[in-house]
Amino acid sequence: MKWRRFAIWILMLLLVSSMIAVIHGMEPHKNLYERNVNNFGQVVEINGVRYQSHDVIRINNDSDFAEQAALNGWPGDGSQGNPYIISGYDIDAHGEGDAIYIGNTTAYFIIKNSYMHNTSPISNPYYGGLGIELYNVTNGVIDNNTCSENLIGILFYASPNSTVSNNTCYKNMAGMEFYSGSNNDTVTNNTCNNNSLDGIILESSGNDVLSYNTCLHNGYNGIFLDFSGNSTLYNNTCSYNNVGLYVYSSSTNEVYSNVFFNNTGYGVHIESGSKNLIYRNAFFYNNGTGDKFNSAYIQAEDDGSNNSWNTTGGIGNYWRDWANNNDTNSHGGIVEWPYRIYGSAGAEDHFPLKNSTVKLPPLAPRDLNFTVGNGYVNLTWSAPRGNGTSPITYYRIYRNGVLLTSVSASQHYYNDTGVVGGQTYMYYVTAVSSAGESDKSNEVSATPGGEVPELQVFLLPVIALMLVLWVLKIHRRN
Repeated sequence: MKWRRFAIWILMLLLVSSMIAVIHGMEPHKNLYERNVNNFGQVVEINGVRYQSHDVIRINNDSDFAEQAALNGWPGDGSQGNPYIISGYDIDAHGEGDAIYIGNTTAYFIIKNSYMHNTSPISNPYYGGLGIELYNVTNGVIDNNTCSENLIGILFYASPNSTVSNNTCYKNMAGMEFYSGSNNDTVTNNTCNNNSLDGIILESSGNDVLSYNTCLHNGYNGIFLDFSGNSTLYNNTCSYNNVGLYVYSSSTNEVYSNVFFNNTGYGVHIESGSKNLIYRNAFFYNNGTGDKFNSAYIQAEDDGSNNSWNTTGGIGNYWRDWANNNDTNSHGGIVEWPYRIYGSAGAEDHFPLKNSTVKLPPLAPRDLNFTVGNGYVNLTWSAPRGNGTSPITYYRIYRNGVLLTSVSASQHYYNDTGVVGGQTYMYYVTAVSSAGESDKSNEVSATPGGEVPELQVFLLPVIALMLVLWVLKIHRRN
């Protein structure tokens, strides 16, 4: 009986240790956006911003707008001098259609300082809703909102004369879209990042102004012009997308003073379209180009007709590889030789710029690798494909996300001896110049030798089980 009680005690230890291991290793993720859908009106804090939770909003006409404004206590009367104001809301749509829909109104209104999210079921995002949808409305202002996890963050459908500014749209299928007669809209100072398709789309619209927007890390295009014309795009930044600006069947647009940086494909790709004017833009490291020119890698493509890549006054674009490749500097800062644009149009930038006012850090170091031994991890890497606008001054080595040390620009290796054998370490490297720090290199995981690894918590139940079997075996023998 004594042995049996001891075995039961060991089994209880086994059970408890297993539960602790499971709880420790699988601690439930606390979703910051989680809330009871019936507790509307509560104040919630999301990413450091305080909102008031609210149900989805559906407005179908002017009288409906007035009725809901009175019911919700929204300021304003819908006139030009006193617009309705919808502000400060957290609207979690729980995959059930749009977070905010406003349609068929002539009222003036402002939607601001709100967070619209979760309109798209993760399992099937193509059938989700929109963060904000404006349908057949005029005179709307969308300012300083965040839209995430939607089919489209913000959609204007047949809704002209609106202003969209200071909004952030991320992790949607598309950040913003202006569709079917959404003309004369002003779109400025928005951030559309990490959307699975496009950052900003103009489709069947025109006479819009896009300025000072940032479109980064989108799956397809930073900005997409589709059957849209007579629009002006300036001072936008399109980087780390597949294509920076994609133009399809769109004509007479003016594109100037934008930055197209390190897009996987072309900085600008005109598939079809004519009489577009592209000048004074800065092209850095698109389509695999570096600091040296290689005719196999061109930063733009033109398959349209009669597009101009420079003004008649002699101002073209800055092409980093071409300007760096040509030391000739005639005609007041213009490279002597034209830059040939890839594509069937046979287009050229006849007046490529020698210098750019844009200041950019280096690209990330490449091919980080390691070897390990007893008490050390030796790291090696390759220089970035491009140094940016200033020479690299040094490299930073990070271990487990914390700066470990720095080495000179000429050194592409580091031997880390401050490690413990059997422990695993994560490393990445960045390049630094006077223009700033690069993105991080690829990360590597290294485990040096030299010591017996510590017992992991998940091994405790196995050891306990083996001990129990051993005790029971001895008990049967006795």
